[in-house]
Amino acid sequence: MEVRGRGSRAMTLGHPTDLVWRRSSFVCPRTVAILCDCTAASLPRELVAALREGAELEVEMRVEAGPATGP
Repeated sequence: MEVRGRGSRAMTLGHPTDLVWRRSSFVCPRTVAILCDCTAASLPRELVAALREGAELEVEMRVEAGPATGP
């Protein structure tokens, strides 16, 4: 599954366990990306169930540098 989003200078990626991709521009230590093109409701239910049961999740992130914007 692929989710596209944006970064922010305000992101610290400081949470030890939680990763949150957001549709909004809200940023906290859990935030990995903002303004994403996907919602939690669109994730495959099998994936959600597996994560609830403790399955590991491997995340591959690709970063494309663009013009610096926003906070």
